[in-house]
Amino acid sequence: MNLLKKKLIVKIAILTIFTLFFSGAYYMYMQKFQMYIRVTSYDVNSSEFPSKKVWFDASEWLKSSQYIKVHDAYLINKKFVPIENLNTLSITMTLQDEIDSSIKFPELNVLKDMEAIKFLQLMQNKMNYEYIYTKFDEESLKPVLDFFLIKFPYKEKNMNY
Repeated sequence: MNLLKKKLIVKIAILTIFTLFFSGAYYMYMQKFQMYIRVTSYDVNSSEFPSKKVWFDASEWLKSSQYIKVHDAYLINKKFVPIENLNTLSITMTLQDEIDSSIKFPELNVLKDMEAIKFLQLMQNKMNYEYIYTKFDEESLKPVLDFFLIKFPYKEKNMNY
């Protein structure tokens, strides 16, 4: 009888160890598909203020060969949509807004007050870009927000925004 109890205890212990091992392996496997977006936290006393992470399952995209996870919030989209034309007013106005809010390049101050059309003419055919990463949209939780680095020469220097 004592031997039967020991065998039962060993079987239960082995079963428990296997269950824990496979549960841990499954958890680790699923972790690689977890990503987050940042949303505004309105609770000033929260440790996550001013924004908190909202985790979600991104396996729909991460299982495809189109996306590579490089961070818990960013992806590389191998098939990003390229910018067809950098010489548009919407792009140069966005660039000019970024220059306006920048304090890193004081030599660009002269561009801050330039009229939008003149700035477009100045940048005409001088800009190029590089794809950086893709983020998830907060509402749809789909990877649709592509980020690019816009580069342009100004007074013999290359500026990156």
